[in-house]
Amino acid sequence: MKSNEIASLSIANIVEVEGAWALDLRGLDLINEASKRIVPIPQKLIDVGFLSFVDKGMGKQNTFLFEEVRKCANSTLATGYGERINRWFNSTVLKNIGIDKVKERQNKTDVMFNFFRHTFMCKLVNAGVKHTLIGQLAGHT
Repeated sequence: MKSNEIASLSIANIVEVEGAWALDLRGLDLINEASKRIVPIPQKLIDVGFLSFVDKGMGKQNTFLFEEVRKCANSTLATGYGERINRWFNSTVLKNIGIDKVKERQNKTDVMFNFFRHTFMCKLVNAGVKHTLIGQLAGHT
């Protein structure tokens, strides 16, 4: 998923479809119609307590899933609320796993949040998943 899609999620976007938990992006204001999709929630995310996190926000249907991201006062339409996710990823996640963003830029091997999305799609291609399904999951037209 794109960082702006994650930042746009509300509690109401967490749904159960045919016994499986998913993120329903169909009601969000996204870049194109193909981006409006249902994305399965990985079992690993459920196992580490994602649904408990969601339960804490239940009863507040208009509440965003990640309220702290939405409090980013500097967001503009050009960068959107996802910019705060990107900054957190760069300053926290990469630092905690030993990746120095400055060195990465200097070496032209920059690591970014969006690379996880690209890696996900490549893994699906390598596993033989149909390109149409990959496109649907990724929100491509």
